[in-house]
Amino acid sequence: VLYVQPAWPSDSPLAAWQKALARIQMGGERSYGWGRLRLVSPLEGEEAPKPEWDVSEGEYARAHVLAAADAGVEGLVEPLVGWERGDPDQGRYWRLTPRPLVAYRPGSAITKKLHVTLHSWGMWEATPS
Repeated sequence: VLYVQPAWPSDSPLAAWQKALARIQMGGERSYGWGRLRLVSPLEGEEAPKPEWDVSEGEYARAHVLAAADAGVEGLVEPLVGWERGDPDQGRYWRLTPRPLVAYRPGSAITKKLHVTLHSWGMWEATPS
């Protein structure tokens, strides 16, 4: 499953994401067509719900998990901050992350059953279930 923001400004290089989707491949095997993506159902005109699911105790995080008190995750944490493309209309081409986040690294141990919501940029936001 690939979640894509459907509406982009017409002058954005991401405005033609549906055409680019035909050329995207996941993984290294290209000659047999494995890993090709295809558009199944665009969600134009409707607000897509954030994907959510349960993760069992004893599993490992497959993405960054936003750090929170009693998150049910054990592992190394790291700040998620860096340079981002700013708004050229406002004269800011590059800027530091306006709201840095702290997250557990992928591969961290899940220590209790969690309910996970996919947060922006692919991070997990977890609450004990």
